Amino acid sequence: MTDFDRTGADHDFIRMDYFLFDDIVYSEAAGNVTLTLSTGDSLTLIGITQAQIEGNTKFFDFF
Repeated sequence: MTDFDRTGADHDFIRMDYFLFDDIVYSEAAGNVTLTLSTGDSLTLIGITQAQIEGNTKFFDFF
């Protein structure tokens, strides 16, 4: 995913099942972070570091 906006009142969200949040494995390479779920699915955020997103529920919208 490119252009993930993590600032401002209208910042972007990652919508996911709350039960998957605790099992996210974060990995970072070349200034990009990949979130891998226990289901095997993954999402790479281009230009976002692990420190900027890991454990920060502000960026997640749970259902």
